[in-house]
Amino acid sequence: TFTATPATITAGSSTTLAWTLSGGAPTALTIDRGIGSVFGTISQIVSPTKTTTYILTATNITGTVTKSITITVNPAAPAISSFTATPTTITSGASITLSWALSGGTAATLSINGDIGSVIGKTSQTVSPTKTTTYILTATNITGTVRKYVTITVTPVVPPVETPVAVSPDPET
Repeated sequence: TFTATPATITAGSSTTLAWTLSGGAPTALTIDRGIGSVFGTISQIVSPTKTTTYILTATNITGTVTKSITITVNPAAPAISSFTATPTTITSGASITLSWALSGGTAATLSINGDIGSVIGKTSQTVSPTKTTTYILTATNITGTVRKYVTITVTPVVPPVETPVAVSPDPET
């Protein structure tokens, strides 16, 4: 047998390849992908950076046999390094810019709640909320989902107060 524990990993992680042999004793035992001879051992730790198939080859005087196993490598979960608004308080009718930076694994989807929707490929978005609003930036890939929040406080526009004009009595009346 030729196994991997675990068979699915996240980028940056390791897995253990293990094997058991039956039949005649091998004179050579190798694993491809630059590992080479594993003669005299029963396992090997590997850290592939992408989905990889490993082939174990056992050879003795009667011939050669191979077994293969594929290690699935998922990307690291995305991370949102920052999600900010400039400014965070506005008057109704004004615009602000939401800005963000991502790290970690590549996001398959990136969106902001409300009627903004997908912002994949962008690093900022201008919005004009009419009331105090909390925006949620969501980044997702096969490994996970992360969210960050920013609240914009919207103050109403205050109409100007009219200053009364003092009227003097007409001296001619």
